[in-house]
Amino acid sequence: MKTNHKILVVILLVFGGSQARSNELYLNGFRNPSIGVEWRIKYLSSHTGYYLTNFAPGETSKFWRTGLSFWPTDYAYLSVSHLYGIDGALKNKHAVLFEAGGQLILFEHLALRLGVAVLPFSKISAQVNPTPGVSVRIPF
Repeated sequence: MKTNHKILVVILLVFGGSQARSNELYLNGFRNPSIGVEWRIKYLSSHTGYYLTNFAPGETSKFWRTGLSFWPTDYAYLSVSHLYGIDGALKNKHAVLFEAGGQLILFEHLALRLGVAVLPFSKISAQVNPTPGVSVRIPF
């Protein structure tokens, strides 16, 4: 078996274990995907809210963020979002943010997330940032 096929099999075994697809409302309290709300129905979710990040030490950039996420399992996601800058050098600028990550469910209604976001600017080099988050989840 080729190495890339082995890697794919490992990924499917690690992330493919969950069969329970959730319908949930998330109240996101920190950064991932934003400080706001997210509505998830089975494999897809839609989110909107306030997003802040640091591209340089001591420099916080603030955005409005809205987007869609694909959940191949209950614990892993891939996301694409639209950002609209609300301060600093990126004020009134539009950008696209790509993110991949996972979540850990604690105490049934608390979710911790960790992702990696890539913000490819045309005039600035691409930015890669960790995206931690904490959410209250309300299954329905």
